[in-house]
Amino acid sequence: MDKKEYIERREVYSEINKLPLTEDAAMEILWAVDKIPTADVRPERHGCWIEDESGVIICSECGEEHEWEDYRSIYCEYCGAKMDLDNDTE
Repeated sequence: MDKKEYIERREVYSEINKLPLTEDAAMEILWAVDKIPTADVRPERHGCWIEDESGVIICSECGEEHEWEDYRSIYCEYCGAKMDLDNDTE
């Protein structure tokens, strides 16, 4: 399965407008870009679990506290950060 890539439409418009195109050609390209469906995406957040002195687990991204003893989720249930970074504070 191909990895999907997302770009900012306004950046595409900006680059098209820099090209040495006739006005008609530029309008056709811009119209074609407008036909491409948009996706509701947001930047992926990455973090790690931090355990404080009292044993409370804290998300490094949003600061929310979690109370797990043996279980560590791979995502923060509050902010959605993927817990794939190393915790260098231990």
